[in-house]
Amino acid sequence: MTVIYKQASETDIENIAPLVEALGYDFNFDVVYRTFKSLQTRGDSLLIATSNGQIVGMVQALVDVRIAEGISGEIVSLCVLPDFRSKGIAKNLINNARAILVSKGCSTLRVRANDERKEVKDIYIKIGFEHIKKQNVFMKKIVQ
Repeated sequence: MTVIYKQASETDIENIAPLVEALGYDFNFDVVYRTFKSLQTRGDSLLIATSNGQIVGMVQALVDVRIAEGISGEIVSLCVLPDFRSKGIAKNLINNARAILVSKGCSTLRVRANDERKEVKDIYIKIGFEHIKKQNVFMKKIVQ
């Protein structure tokens, strides 16, 4: 099986729907399209993995700047379709994201994992990430 890793383009947006849904979110093309354009404007990257023309995995790489922690790379929305798991695709997506973030001046890479997704946490530990803390996330809608 040949897998190609590349930056996503606008034409890929519709085809990431199964990945967005596998992450537990409803796919709304307009919302995802606007978000994609916004991440491009910010200089973030959405990387995809394709096999035989099908998008089978994705990860978003972003630069996170915090006054107390400095500049770090962060990966979010890592997902590989179930039929393509355990083939090294997630690891390769992470490594590609890492290379992009290093080129942007990041010296550390952070990832957050939902407590309910144990298999994902195991992957991160297996490839060298350290579990550094647990935290709660709160959200409030600020625009109606």
